[in-house]
Amino acid sequence: MIRYEIEKMIFNEGLKVEDIPQTWNKMMKDWFGIEVPNDSLGCLQDIHWSMGAFGYFPTYTLGNLYAAQLLQTMSEELGDIDEIIKSGDWSSMLDWLREKSIKRAQL
Repeated sequence: MIRYEIEKMIFNEGLKVEDIPQTWNKMMKDWFGIEVPNDSLGCLQDIHWSMGAFGYFPTYTLGNLYAAQLLQTMSEELGDIDEIIKSGDWSSMLDWLREKSIKRAQL
């Protein structure tokens, strides 16, 4: 949430790059009571911002939501997915993904 809020500040309020570490650290302290020891463990804890990839984190959430929906539907149609995985024969899952998802995917 902090990353998302700071991204909004950057693009909507003109937060300057040099002010990101201080803003991050203040939010961590205010929201969670955590003192950030350095930028590597704070605003630069992952590579996204350092390579200019803003707005990227929500895509992880979307991917998790899609995966949960696919797993739920696959389970309803194929049965116990854990047992299928344990069996080592994943062909039914692959066939299901090909038919229900991959075949319908478009760019």
